[in-house]
Amino acid sequence: MSWTIFITSIDNPVFTFDIIYKLYTLRWRIECIFKTWKSHFSFTAVHNVSEIQLRVLLIARLIMICTAFHKLYIPINNFLFKNRNKAISMLKFMKLVARHFEKILVLATSASKLEYDAMLEIIAKNCAYDKRKRTNYNQEFLETIEVLSSLKLLT
Repeated sequence: MSWTIFITSIDNPVFTFDIIYKLYTLRWRIECIFKTWKSHFSFTAVHNVSEIQLRVLLIARLIMICTAFHKLYIPINNFLFKNRNKAISMLKFMKLVARHFEKILVLATSASKLEYDAMLEIIAKNCAYDKRKRTNYNQEFLETIEVLSSLKLLT
């Protein structure tokens, strides 16, 4: 029906519909992260193991995800954006990581410059945002930060 309704307890008139909408679109990233975990890191698979083994499996997967995000995605995304003006999709990157975690981690930490450059080329080709007119998360985030800063809502 093309309606968008937000119920909020915010009484500050500075928070207009547009600002609340922008903040909500950023919040949607959390849902995308959970979808990525479920789709690519087998969180939905039922394991017929003891509680202790299940905890170890879950913790190991969360460590892998955190490592991939902080040690791979963030630096690679920053490098590709700075040097090639390409932003990479976290969802596409995590899908690639889930399939080739060990190989990517080894290449990222101990590869020759030639191998590292080849890995970056594969990531740029397979994980870059599609060429569409709609904005991606990184663009939305920067735009929202600018709006909130201009309204003095960020300290």
